[in-house]
Amino acid sequence: MRVAALLIFLFTASCSGARKASPAQERGRLIGARLDSAGIGDTITLRFLVSGVGDSLYVFPPYTPDSVVNRTLGFRWPELDRTSISDYDDVTLWVLVANGSVVAWHEQPRTVDLADLGRGRPYPIGARFAVDSAPGNGPGWRRLVAVR
Repeated sequence: MRVAALLIFLFTASCSGARKASPAQERGRLIGARLDSAGIGDTITLRFLVSGVGDSLYVFPPYTPDSVVNRTLGFRWPELDRTSISDYDDVTLWVLVANGSVVAWHEQPRTVDLADLGRGRPYPIGARFAVDSAPGNGPGWRRLVAVR
């Protein structure tokens, strides 16, 4: 009986820790919440959005293959297998990089659509974005558009 209880405990503990958020993923969730709070007509600077973390932002549209993400980043990103970007169309993946490593990432629900930004080039920390309506996507949907 004790052995069975121990095995159940060990199995439960190992399963519950399997999907625990990494520091980069948790940081990304916080930044994603800031982005979610932006309203139509707002202009956001990347520096403000990320609070000084990272130096460039990469955006990957839905269905981007893992090989393209790694090639675009210029290195193999170990946490990429935690994302669903290559399989689903309801999220856009953004990745914040500093000194050749990922410091924050988030699968942004497409109610804030970033897909137009996913062109395989990094956006520098000083980049500015306007929040616009996303016509044709449904009521309340917004999109981020780079401001030159």
